[in-house]
Amino acid sequence: MKTLLTYQLRLYALAMLTACIFLAAVPLQGQSVISVGAGSYASYPPTYENNGFFTTFAQSADIRVAPGETRPIPTNDWWTNIIYDENDPLGGRLWAMPLVVDPAVEGINIYNPWKWNAAGNDLLIDYPVVLKGSGFSPVRSIATNWSDWTVEVKTYQDINNKYVLYTAAHGIPFVWFNCVGFTPQIECYHGATYMNASGANISFPFTGEYFVIRYWDTYYGVHLPPGTTVTQGGTTGNLLTLNLPAGSNYVIISALPNAAAATTMHSYAYVKPTNTTVSWSYNPAQGTLSTTWSLTTTNLRGAAQNTVMQGFLPHHYRTALSSNVSYNGITFSQSRGLLRMATGNTFTFTYRMNGILPNYPAPVTQTGVANTYDPAKMSTIITNYANTIRSQPTPYGAADTYWGGKDLVRLAKMMLFAKETGHSEYSYLLTTLKNSLTNWLTYTPGEQERYFAWYPKWKGLIGFNESYYSGMFTDNHFHYGYFIQAAALCAMADPDFINQYSGILTMIAKQYANWDRSDANFPFLRTFDPWMGHSYAGGLSSPSGNNQESTSEAMQSWHALFFLGSVLGNTAMRDVGAFGYFYEARATLEYWFDVNRDVWPAAYRNAHQVVGILWPGGYVYGTYFGIDPQWIAGIQMLPISPAFHYFNQGFTSAQAITFYNNLKNEMQAFYVANGNTTLSDGGETTEAEIGDWGHVLLGWRALFDPAYVTQKMDAYWNSSNAEESNFMRQNVEAGQTYYYAHALQNLGLFQTDYYMTIPTSATFYNAATGTTTYVVYNPSATAQTCTVYRNGTQMASFSVPARTLYKYVAGGSNNSPTNLALNKPTVVSSTESAAYPGSAAVDGNMGTRWSSAFSDPQWIYVDLGANYNISQVKITWEAAYGRDYQIQVS
Repeated sequence: MKTLLTYQLRLYALAMLTACIFLAAVPLQGQSVISVGAGSYASYPPTYENNGFFTTFAQSADIRVAPGETRPIPTNDWWTNIIYDENDPLGGRLWAMPLVVDPAVEGINIYNPWKWNAAGNDLLIDYPVVLKGSGFSPVRSIATNWSDWTVEVKTYQDINNKYVLYTAAHGIPFVWFNCVGFTPQIECYHGATYMNASGANISFPFTGEYFVIRYWDTYYGVHLPPGTTVTQGGTTGNLLTLNLPAGSNYVIISALPNAAAATTMHSYAYVKPTNTTVSWSYNPAQGTLSTTWSLTTTNLRGAAQNTVMQGFLPHHYRTALSSNVSYNGITFSQSRGLLRMATGNTFTFTYRMNGILPNYPAPVTQTGVANTYDPAKMSTIITNYANTIRSQPTPYGAADTYWGGKDLVRLAKMMLFAKETGHSEYSYLLTTLKNSLTNWLTYTPGEQERYFAWYPKWKGLIGFNESYYSGMFTDNHFHYGYFIQAAALCAMADPDFINQYSGILTMIAKQYANWDRSDANFPFLRTFDPWMGHSYAGGLSSPSGNNQESTSEAMQSWHALFFLGSVLGNTAMRDVGAFGYFYEARATLEYWFDVNRDVWPAAYRNAHQVVGILWPGGYVYGTYFGIDPQWIAGIQMLPISPAFHYFNQGFTSAQAITFYNNLKNEMQAFYVANGNTTLSDGGETTEAEIGDWGHVLLGWRALFDPAYVTQKMDAYWNSSNAEESNFMRQNVEAGQTYYYAHALQNLGLFQTDYYMTIPTSATFYNAATGTTTYVVYNPSATAQTCTVYRNGTQMASFSVPARTLYKYVAGGSNNSPTNLALNKPTVVSSTESAAYPGSAAVDGNMGTRWSSAFSDPQWIYVDLGANYNISQVKITWEAAYGRDYQIQVS
């Protein structure tokens, strides 16, 4: 049986470049160690990385931007194939939506795709409208300017004397072209009709400001400077020459839903965006996230009119609590659903933002509940996991950034499970985690793996060993999100340790999600397309457009920022985590899962219930490592986390159970069809048979139906079948499935209409017990008051101790004080022997204890690490106990 470790491959289109990439060698500057607090990194990748390829790529890659450009270079964007593609100096398709622009040797191809193929997974790219010119044969493209959702590109034959300079923007149905050094022409190779907005054919020569092209059943607008004369020629009469008036060189092409829309569109055609900016404001006290989309414009005719036509997609408008956006009725059918047009320069949306929870409190055994939590099973899982780590080389974890990052997060979670359950392996797991993080977050010259290095020319920080082309920016948010998540969870146990490395951790976070426009060391939001609402994983993109596979790893990259920002007191980091988390969650539910059933074409929706890879022109039902249904669904679900309750905002429990059952049936049919008797015997593919992926799927179902998961886990645990038994006892993923499922069996279902003033929190309702429970982690060094709201109405208020995961039952009498001493450092006057250390007094395990020497006086000191209001001190004595004692505080 193969496991997740065997199958997890990422081979993006960029990988195919390795056979033909050539980078000219340049003299290298002396390498140095650059310190950032307790952390450090290499000044550039050492020459032994991939035989010097990354050393040269980092310092002297041929980046196609304007001469003298000094800004950090964007990489994972919708247009970045323009700036680096060794196979195509002109660059690939730019999916602006609704238009697509594709520079080619004959000119600029322009498409307005809206029809789907028969399978409903790809928008059809029909014949283009071509902007060209007699004697114009472009050889290269460069990006001359960019902002949050616009790009300006120069495609040239002669960079100074013969070129097209064009601006495209997401959601804007125009592309603006400046044609220099030649007379522009438009050609439709396969015949077109030229008409006015009323649908009547125009005659040539034509003099006017705009006309409509109907190219088969697709419509385009052509908008011109006043005084332009258009003549018709070519062998088929489909070559139009645009004779622009002296002093004007611009041509504007628009996407039209129909000819009649041309009149309205024309009134905005001359207003070109020169800068686009998104900003966000997260207000935990109000439980809201607001975004503002601003455009600076210029009117090409010099008129006072400066408002632009800007479109928005379902993830923008579907769940907004309020908005100032007024739609004008013009819409376009896109691969992301209905693109609705609005006019203005500043557009705002406000949304409900629930909290994001980093961990669940320890599960408890419940009387009368089937398959209830068994502390002995959890203890066995933790013990087995710790022993597995002891058997591995040190430092623990894989030596590349993807698998090494996954190992760190798994270790951090198991450490917290040990902490919350009072397991004796807690200290060992925490020490191992800190040692492994330290190794990754520092660089020593000559080090061969587990370090980060600077890319001077690009301005970026890359981890080595790289994997799956992360050294060329592929999957950076996946890889480095694991590091940020591991650090955030570590900080729940030892915040002082993480604070020492806050500098290097902030740099790693900014590598994929730089939120600070004033930080010139990283591009703004490298891996996130803010207007599209989701990240791109495909590195420097590909000729057909960028893409993303694993939404759940993208989501982890955001909630990791939210958690680390919270524990570091870095509100800017926390707030970008909130922004990215909300938008990526909405995009995931809309485009990868089509939860409202109106984005995908019916043909795709009737055949599938998830997308494996999303690209600008459609959907792939598959992954980069195979077409097994468990992988296609599972790659949108791992690594399961308490922060994944965004799924509860898109699925009801009944819908999720149906999804799960359909997936299992599809898996069984797939294995039968492929002759895989190992996975299809018995008429059912069980979770245990698919190993690691089985835990991924169970973890997802636990968000909606924990009883199913706890029943399955007990059955596997008690099974005489070794594969099923080891699925729980030995699988490295078992700990989080067991802990999370039982915690949710205690708590109930996540509630979407609550928020708290401490945002690292979540609300749950258990229908069986009728209880509502608020779970809060207070990341600050002092106790905080947490106020709970439901739809704006205050429901509860309570104090949460510093740096504590706290559970409060609404109206309950069982809100017992948190054990502030649990696993805290101790100092003792003496010990009877090494078997009875001071740490055993605070490990939460009633089977261990501290025992002093047999003489008076004796004492134990517990360092709580912060100031608290203490309500009681509870001491559990052994048979022998102190007759007199004092409790002192400082």
